[in-house]
Amino acid sequence: MTIARLSQRVVGLVLLAGWMVGWPAQGWCQAPTARPDVNEATERALKAAASRVAPCVVRIDTVGGAEVIPGGGKGLPGKGAGPLIRKGTGPTTGLIVSNDGYVITSSFNFAHKPTDIYVTVPGHPTPLVAKVVAHDQTRMLTLLKVNASGLPTAVPVPKAEMQVGQWAIALGRTSDPDVRHPPSMSIGIVSALNRIYGKAIQTDAKTSPVNYGGPLVAVDGRVLGIIVPMSTRGDDETAGVEWYDSGIGFAVPLEDILRVLPRLQQGRDLRRGLLGITPQGTDLYTAPPVVGSILPDSAAARVGLQVGDVILEINGKPVPHYSALQHLLGPLYEGDIIRLKVRRGDQELTFPQVTLLGPSAAFVMPFLGILPLRDDPGPGVVVRYVYPNSPAAAAGVQPGDRILKCGPSTAKVLPTVTNPAALHALLRRLTPGTEITLEVQRPDAEKADTATGPPPAGKEPTADDSRPSAPPVVKDTTKGGTEKGKTTLLTFKVKLAAMPDVLPERLPLPSSAGRALEKPKAAPPPLPLPPRGPKGPKESPSPAPPPRSGTAAPAALPSQSSSGVEPITARLSAAPYTSGTASSLFRASSHQSPTAQPARSSEKQVKADEPPADKPAKPKVETGLLQRLNEALGREYWLYVPDNYDPNVSHGLIVWFHDRTGTKDGERISALFQEFCAEHHFLVMGPKSASRDGAWLPSEMDLVLQDVRAVLNQYTIDRNRIVAHGMGQGGQMAFYVGFNARDLFRGVAAVAAPLGTNPKDNLPDQPLAFFIAAGDKDPALAEIQESVQLLRERRFPLIYREMKNRGKEYLDADTFRDLLFWLDSLDRL
Repeated sequence: MTIARLSQRVVGLVLLAGWMVGWPAQGWCQAPTARPDVNEATERALKAAASRVAPCVVRIDTVGGAEVIPGGGKGLPGKGAGPLIRKGTGPTTGLIVSNDGYVITSSFNFAHKPTDIYVTVPGHPTPLVAKVVAHDQTRMLTLLKVNASGLPTAVPVPKAEMQVGQWAIALGRTSDPDVRHPPSMSIGIVSALNRIYGKAIQTDAKTSPVNYGGPLVAVDGRVLGIIVPMSTRGDDETAGVEWYDSGIGFAVPLEDILRVLPRLQQGRDLRRGLLGITPQGTDLYTAPPVVGSILPDSAAARVGLQVGDVILEINGKPVPHYSALQHLLGPLYEGDIIRLKVRRGDQELTFPQVTLLGPSAAFVMPFLGILPLRDDPGPGVVVRYVYPNSPAAAAGVQPGDRILKCGPSTAKVLPTVTNPAALHALLRRLTPGTEITLEVQRPDAEKADTATGPPPAGKEPTADDSRPSAPPVVKDTTKGGTEKGKTTLLTFKVKLAAMPDVLPERLPLPSSAGRALEKPKAAPPPLPLPPRGPKGPKESPSPAPPPRSGTAAPAALPSQSSSGVEPITARLSAAPYTSGTASSLFRASSHQSPTAQPARSSEKQVKADEPPADKPAKPKVETGLLQRLNEALGREYWLYVPDNYDPNVSHGLIVWFHDRTGTKDGERISALFQEFCAEHHFLVMGPKSASRDGAWLPSEMDLVLQDVRAVLNQYTIDRNRIVAHGMGQGGQMAFYVGFNARDLFRGVAAVAAPLGTNPKDNLPDQPLAFFIAAGDKDPALAEIQESVQLLRERRFPLIYREMKNRGKEYLDADTFRDLLFWLDSLDRL
């Protein structure tokens, strides 16, 4: 702002203050000694603005409800700290919006679900009993009703008159129990308009639970909006509280509230209006808004939008990128109608009546039933493991098969599958129950056919005896492109299932082809298919033992592994974090017999200093337990890299959020996961909280993500196996990061930690899986069980383990083994 403009604003404020306090007009013509002090005039103007709206500002007291609620700030003085748990009781603020007793306030004030609500109105001697009428779920507002009439109401500032830079006063009634006194004040300016996807005003006046629900007032006494915590990363009652007292605050324009007030007064909760699409790709700010997927029975699906459509306009306004689409749709509600223009191929199509819908039934991830072999440059996807009793097993897919094409059975041309990411992108556009066609290349056809026959007499079927219930539709044995010579091109019909909450019985090794740095190879020309012949008689499949479910008690561990390793149980039960032979036992139970391993024709055993001609040389990297410092941010973190790290093998990444532990945290956790990391290709990192007591704050998430990206840039990391892991308060931070950084994380493993907030929707383009464990004697067990239920209602894949005779402790031996299985199967399809 220039000096001239600042001077004009001060002079204008002085003039306004003079008018409001009644200066004589001739005072400006007198000698300079009679001129008022600018600071004094500013103070008078601000006090006058606050006093004008103060009769409409009420105090709200609540009784009962939860002792703690989800939060995100620094905690209350003397009550500890935590990213998602904070006190939810105490007085709050509201604003009268109708003279017959309607009061609007922030939903944050009711996140703890109080049993009784009392509203104290200036001029009324006793508090009035209030009831909740409705919620605006997209703007985090709650409408209350008290039995009163003739109440004063505030005057709104029209949105068209709002300007960046104008004075803004945040008022609250929590500090003083006497409503006859002036409300508390925080002074700032309007720093931005149309924030939070077009729903809010931004101010640098301090906003916090002191004034949430109170008015943001202009200097003339009219109301700009209602103060609420808001964030683009969440839409629950407490989203955005991490910003309080930071100079970044938000208020919902009062004009917008009054526009929908009649709908709220009818007792109708207002929900966000959704088109029901997800973008193609992750560039939200420069790339054109291409439809990547369409949710079933959404507004987009009902009008006939298609994957690949490019959105051009909404209500006549151009949409240059997906972020602009979010801003245009953000202020709209369920039931609002928009006009949509898209480009499909070389045509422009207009949809004049698109009725937005609210959050639909939870998305359910489809399940084929395989684990892919990693780091294979292609073409296609090599099957590493087939889940028993899965759609793939029922169709006859076997380990070692290479999936070349996949698509709905109704498709005239099957899309080519280039890699696991492409197969995953294709499947997530489909729903459970959809029948698809797989075109599969199988090496060594005669051996493969023999493998699918009945087991020898006296031999019970194992977890890998997944034989087809019917023969493949088409089978042709000919010379193929594999190094072993003979291959078979098979076509299977598969009906997708819903993603189950199961763990594989074992995970065969190798899991990687060890060729992550090679360029992907083009798909070979398809092998000729003979005319479709008659189907053979359907065979009855032999029963296979079911995979372990997400709730069943894990199988008992053997007392000794095949390699003579001592039992893990004694090691893990010794302390919350104990190094030992967990991974040794995991390795012994997860290896597959050589005959069942997938084909790896291009992989050879070579010395480390003699790389094959077709494999890039391995660059040298640091391994072991490393201490890292981000000098630009002044942040520290530790990183464990197994000694056998190979950049040609993609590694998963476990981000461990400590639970206020000491300096030995890195040594304990890295030792616990050491053998597993070496055998199954994982790295472990431990960012450190900057708070004095080691407690995590949501505001630290962005800094942690910078540390994570630094690791991604240095090591070969599999984006499908990045997991946030923590215990207790660290587990709550893991939940928070998992939901709010879904472009990076694919899993959350939380121990002895409740969710802390309402979960977000399950999205097809950002899958998120959960592993939750708790002791049956944990004081927070009821909250943890409720968290599990909330996640299951949103249809997230979830494994839950309840450990017997344990309190707030880390995993026992059985549960730790299940965690390792879960970690290494996150990329299932």
